[in-house]
Amino acid sequence: MRAARLALIGLFVIGCGGIAATPIVIYVTPPPPTSAAVTVTPVAPTATPSPTAAIHTITVDVLLYGNILSSPPDILATSDTQCAGNGAYSDVAPGMQATVHDDAGRILGVSTFNDPGTIKERPAVYVTQCLFETVVPNVTDSPFYAVDLGRRGSVQFSKDELRAHNWIASITIGQPAA
Repeated sequence: MRAARLALIGLFVIGCGGIAATPIVIYVTPPPPTSAAVTVTPVAPTATPSPTAAIHTITVDVLLYGNILSSPPDILATSDTQCAGNGAYSDVAPGMQATVHDDAGRILGVSTFNDPGTIKERPAVYVTQCLFETVVPNVTDSPFYAVDLGRRGSVQFSKDELRAHNWIASITIGQPAA
C-alpha cells in the first residue's frame, strides 16, 4: 500500500511581516481495484439499407431525313444498305456521340455511333432516310433526360416518355419530304 501512495509536500506561508514556512505532507491513496471484469461488446449500428437506384439502358435512334434536291445530297449511300450524312449533315455519321444528361445537367452516359446508318428509304438514286442507332448503358434514374448530339443540340425526354417507348430516345434531324 505504501507504493500506491503519493506524497505531496506543500508550503504554507504564514505571517504578516515575516515569512515562515511550515512543511505539510499530504498522502493520496488511489481507489482500490475492482474485482469484477468489465466486458465491452461492440454493437454494429443498424442502418436502413438505401433503395438501389434504377439503372436503365437507353437506345438512341437518330433518323436523318435528306432532301433529294439538295446539291450535294444530304445523305450518301455508303453501300446498298448503309448510309451517312453529307454536306450540312456530315456530322451525322459514324463517330458522332450521344451524351445523356440528367435533369441537373450531370452526364449519365456517353456512347458513340460506331456503325454507318441503315437506309430506310431510297425512292430513286438518292437516299432520303438514314437511321443511326447507339446504346447508352448504365444510365441512373432521373425524372428527365437530355440526349445531346454534339453541335445538333439536345432533345429532352421525360422518364415516363422513355419508359413508354421501351427506353428508346427517337430523334429526327432534317425534314421529311412533303
